[in-house]
Amino acid sequence: MEQSYPQIERRKDHVTLEERFNRQDLMLLELKTIILDHINDEKDLTPVVKELVKTWEAAHWLVNIIKWVGIIAGSIAAFLALLKGTKP
Repeated sequence: MEQSYPQIERRKDHVTLEERFNRQDLMLLELKTIILDHINDEKDLTPVVKELVKTWEAAHWLVNIIKWVGIIAGSIAAFLALLKGTKP
């Protein structure tokens, strides 16, 4: 039966696998907390964003009405200017 010996790192400034895994675990835990915070913030913002979309849709409707009123007024003004004409 063969006995297995742990590998010994002979390079300078080596990092063992266990140390690397521990660092990676810490980074993953940090990423997990960041993602969970982001999800919680998103849950808080969802009602606000929905309200903002409703407001935008209402404003869009109002802007369209104002735009059409401007087009009609401009057309009437151009027609009256055409009827009045220019006097030499």
